[in-house]
Amino acid sequence: MGWWVAVGRAQEVGRGRVVILREFQKVHTSPSHDRLAFHDGEEHREAFHREAEPCTEQFPLLPLPRLRSADRRDILGQCWLPDDVIDLVQEILQRRFPETSGLYACGAAFTMPPLQLGATSPFLQVVNRSAPQRLHSMADYGRQAGTHWLLLSSYGAGRSGQLAVYDSMYNSLYACTTAPVEQLQELYAPPPAAIMRPVQQQNDGHSCGLFALAFAFSIAVGQDPCTVRYDRASMAPHLVRCLEQGVVEPFPSVPEGRGR
Repeated sequence: MGWWVAVGRAQEVGRGRVVILREFQKVHTSPSHDRLAFHDGEEHREAFHREAEPCTEQFPLLPLPRLRSADRRDILGQCWLPDDVIDLVQEILQRRFPETSGLYACGAAFTMPPLQLGATSPFLQVVNRSAPQRLHSMADYGRQAGTHWLLLSSYGAGRSGQLAVYDSMYNSLYACTTAPVEQLQELYAPPPAAIMRPVQQQNDGHSCGLFALAFAFSIAVGQDPCTVRYDRASMAPHLVRCLEQGVVEPFPSVPEGRGR
């Protein structure tokens, strides 16, 4: 004789994905030789055997947030891209390329775990040049906003643990950018540092976000950003379409020497 009991626990396996682990355990009394009997009217103490049959249930991802009208105006206008846009793009990248590590909310990039030794999964992370490095500094970041978007990636790095920097304005690392690099390389001794990659440069003071996302899209689909000349006039409309449709497609490009 026996009965089945279900024991469940929730386990998060990724952003937005929760798996319920349920173990159906059949509990029954042991054979008579396993039963410990007490005489003179004392209660029996019985040994139990459990047969576990694990199974999982995976719930579907929540729908992607809709692109807000204000964010759409920022993208199409000559405005700095807000965190909401960057985070939405990184969420789409994570869903379309789940094997990619990184892609954390840009305002909380300081919470990223270090790169694992010998890891082979591709790494992508858009960061702000003046992103907060501690929890208590996030309030200041929220009030002051950021100064410049750039991309960190394992693509284009020379060795394991090294990071490549794709930056459309600067050719060297700022102190606040060095901090997340050192954090990501915490397990490496000595840390392999980072290298700057030669990419197309912006010719204005607000399109760094568009370029950082264009670099990320190129890497995600197997394109080397260093060899692409992006069509600056088409970048914003292309990003809006990708966000509205939830897709990842390379940003429009033009032959070398003709793009701006």
